[in-house]
Amino acid sequence: MPHLNTGWKHWDKYLSKFVGKKINCLELGSYKGDATSWMLTNLCTNPLSKVYSVDAWEGSPEYINVEFSEIEKIFDENVKKTGRSNLNVKMKMYTDKALIILKEDNIYFDFIFIDASHEAKDVLKDAILSWDILNENGILIFDDYKWDKLNKDYFCPGIAIDSFVHIYSPQIIVLYKGYQYIIEKKLKKHIEKPQLSKYYKLIEDITALPHCDFLQKLDDTIGDLEYSLKLSNKEPEYKETLGYNNKYSTVMNKDNLKDNNTYYNYDPNRLLLFYKDFDIIYKSLSEEIKKQMKKYNYNPYEDLKKLYMYMGKNVENPVYEVIMQIKLNDMIKIKNKSLSFLNFSHSSIHNNKIISDFIKTKFDLTDIKYMDVNYLSDTQLYNYNEIKELTKKLDSKIDIIMISLTSINLINNIKRMDYEKYYTTQLFNSILFALMNQEINGCFVSVSFTFMTQATIDLLTIIKKYYKYVYLSCYNSSKSITTSTKIIASHFMGISKKELDELIHISKTISSKIPKYDDYSNKSSDRFIHSLIKNNTNTKFLDKINNYTEEKVNQIAKINEVWQRLILELKNDKHKEQKIKNFIYTIQIKNVFWWLSKYKILDDIKI
Repeated sequence: MPHLNTGWKHWDKYLSKFVGKKINCLELGSYKGDATSWMLTNLCTNPLSKVYSVDAWEGSPEYINVEFSEIEKIFDENVKKTGRSNLNVKMKMYTDKALIILKEDNIYFDFIFIDASHEAKDVLKDAILSWDILNENGILIFDDYKWDKLNKDYFCPGIAIDSFVHIYSPQIIVLYKGYQYIIEKKLKKHIEKPQLSKYYKLIEDITALPHCDFLQKLDDTIGDLEYSLKLSNKEPEYKETLGYNNKYSTVMNKDNLKDNNTYYNYDPNRLLLFYKDFDIIYKSLSEEIKKQMKKYNYNPYEDLKKLYMYMGKNVENPVYEVIMQIKLNDMIKIKNKSLSFLNFSHSSIHNNKIISDFIKTKFDLTDIKYMDVNYLSDTQLYNYNEIKELTKKLDSKIDIIMISLTSINLINNIKRMDYEKYYTTQLFNSILFALMNQEINGCFVSVSFTFMTQATIDLLTIIKKYYKYVYLSCYNSSKSITTSTKIIASHFMGISKKELDELIHISKTISSKIPKYDDYSNKSSDRFIHSLIKNNTNTKFLDKINNYTEEKVNQIAKINEVWQRLILELKNDKHKEQKIKNFIYTIQIKNVFWWLSKYKILDDIKI
């Protein structure tokens, strides 16, 4: 590339790249034509190049007793001396008018020199209009950056140039800063795009958080099963291709975060189900939201309070959600308007009459037999003896058996990651209990607190063997998406005595190896189930389970990432703390009504 050596030091350095090329140059404020002449002589070596010279030749405040008609004549003579006056386009007018004309005529420039009016407002205007017609990689030079001939800074170029460079900085490369200010226009692909500030990006991401609104139906045929039970201290492996080891640990460890309890009420994923004093929450809402409530004469908290009271102050009870999911997806056929329902629970505050009335209303029953089994007092489902004793108390087969794993004792006393050692045993025994006591065409429901280990998938295979359909979905009644998985098996097809005896044998074997639930400190006992099903080759069935789990892991990982940013924002910006809280409450209200709408909880219910 040729290098200029004209004595115009910085111009030589930064404008040499244009020599020999077809270019357009623009000078704003041509005065006597020194810069125009330099451009014609040194840059316009290509005969197709042009130099546009813009000046009104009327003067300005810094010029006293100057005859601008004479200045214009000098300009014309200097251009003529170059021998390239045919390459010059003279535009005798104010710069703003000229720049608008050039823009309208789609004339763009490779080099622009701004040296017209020195008043800051005019310099800024020239810069903005010029930038629009400067090509990518084009050069713009401001003259007189440090010029201070007039009495105020807003009458001088510096403040305008600094403002322009700051505002347009994402598009600018600063080449030189001295008495002249030289900048280059970046390629479009390298220009920084505007992004939301940290706070507003957080608000946007909270608003965009997903609901767990997907239902995976497992309807594949499962053939004969061959059991190959192994027990080991080794933790079950997660499917490496889905990255479960990392993502799963991150998600589950959220429950042990230091700030979790402090900021729990502001989790945007919550459904407001643990709030007791709705009036306090209502008062904290923004005035704008309150005005909207008043305008439409509607306060959603009144409905929430009614719902809360109607459901026995225990809205998070998963029975309501499960019942509606069974009904909405036609998972059970009702005979003679009668239904039996057995609910395993780790809560002591369930109101059995309210639950049974809810089921009766939703299924339009004339008779319901509702029974409740409490983990704390009745059973832990940890060994076959418990299953046998509980079975003796039943006088008939059950239409819907719902078992919410796992025991509250485990949740309270051991780390979330560890209780899966017990969960697998409980899930196996709950399946066995269901198979022993399920009415033909009935439903078995398990609400579990885990993702899918290989052992869990094996246990799902057992369920699918004896039920026509198995559905996987989120357990939404506490949060819009949780680690919990709702397993609903429908249309029980029956099980032979031989197969049942095989499962009972496994339960007895596990019982001899697994310690009691309160002996969780015993780290040496064999307690993990491995390789329960031998040679299961139904890859389509496995793929569906893994796809469901992958989607769920990804969603929860995203929620946890946003949750951590929210905690930091609440801790670090006290000025925005109340604003953030009000916003979170609004999101939580939306989540509640999403839940009510999704499961049609209040339809046909008078509260």
